[in-house]
Amino acid sequence: MEIQSANPQQESVLSKILSTYKVRQITLWSLDMCSILLAILISINLTGITKAIGISTIILPLIIYMILHTISFLKCKCYSSLWRYAGEEEMASILIACIIYVLPLYLMHQLMGVNYSILFYTVNTILIIAFTGGLRLTYRTGRRIKLRTSLKEGNSRVLVIGGGSAGEMIINELKENPQLGKIPVGILDDDTNKLGRRIHNVKILGKTKDIKRIVKEYEIDEIILAMANVSNDRKKIIIEKCKSTKCKLKTIPGIFEIIDGKVDIKKIRDVDIEDLLGREPINVNLSEMSEYIQNKVVLVTGGGGSIGSELCRQIASFKPNHLIILDNYENNAYSIQQELIRKYVSTINLSTIIA
Repeated sequence: MEIQSANPQQESVLSKILSTYKVRQITLWSLDMCSILLAILISINLTGITKAIGISTIILPLIIYMILHTISFLKCKCYSSLWRYAGEEEMASILIACIIYVLPLYLMHQLMGVNYSILFYTVNTILIIAFTGGLRLTYRTGRRIKLRTSLKEGNSRVLVIGGGSAGEMIINELKENPQLGKIPVGILDDDTNKLGRRIHNVKILGKTKDIKRIVKEYEIDEIILAMANVSNDRKKIIIEKCKSTKCKLKTIPGIFEIIDGKVDIKKIRDVDIEDLLGREPINVNLSEMSEYIQNKVVLVTGGGGSIGSELCRQIASFKPNHLIILDNYENNAYSIQQELIRKYVSTINLSTIIA
């Protein structure tokens, strides 16, 4: 029996058509026209207009409404925005677009002999703003719910430390990008006035001294340090508390790296050794280091430890004649030995001594 498999490209043709920019524009415009019709019918009933439906009383005024609405929305770029990212600016554009054509509409209706009351135009404008804006926000909300539902399993529960502007930006980024699979569960901040309050509907659960309790109580998987201007000493203390929880730990760049006021989610990084030093890192002249180490026999004592193993990694990159790792603990020494062998294969002369 012959088994035919479905062609994924054929199956996705409809979805591709529906996802194209022009189709989305036409769909949105069509929904706006339906909103105008519904708003007019409701406004007529609410304002007590009792004229029978006819070409001169309803149909022509409706056509004028649609034409002016379309021109106004195009001029205000209401069909150009990506409504998955809709916010205050997009809603302001709709508000302006709906208001600026009310006067031309009123004058045109007067010329046509259509005598709707001022109350009608007021009610109708409010309803059109509500319907057209509501359509876009519904689309945005539905898209987010769909994406979050599809990514619900395996999501990482995130605790943000820092309830300032940097923390707000991080939470907003996580909520705007649910495809990252990170759910902001709570915030910690040492400002007593902020306790119990919310940022983007994420509650400030306590202070940094409560890290262990909050992590356990809320089953936190990952901690993000969002304290751009905190001192190195303070950051070091907080990092040590976080590391004791066994959660993944990440941090944002320093305040000078985000002076433009934008914390990009891509800039969030793992905590580096510099974050634990309690001082600014020292810049090393690598060219001088390379000349000093190249073709030399180098012995690293304590080579399996955290500092020693990093020294071995750096020294190996400078092509020594012979690198000797000395440590009294076999597991650590073996681990860095295997790492260097994998990385440099046969290009490094390496010895490991347990003593």
